[in-house]
Amino acid sequence: MNRFFLILTAAALPFILAACMGAKYKITTHTGETYISTENPQYNVEADTYVFQDEEGKEIMLKKQEIQFIKEQ
Repeated sequence: MNRFFLILTAAALPFILAACMGAKYKITTHTGETYISTENPQYNVEADTYVFQDEEGKEIMLKKQEIQFIKEQ
């Protein structure tokens, strides 16, 4: 029975890892700059900005007016 669970776990591992990776977001500005975020950009109503981390872990803050579009990858 233990062998069955070991095989089942090994077979399911790639699917579990894929689910944990999550979506990426492509943020493009009106000036043509492109950022890739590993998380959904958070909108701050008071500051009228979007905040997110890029792939290198740097926190980026952009005004709503600067962003042309945000697209899930």
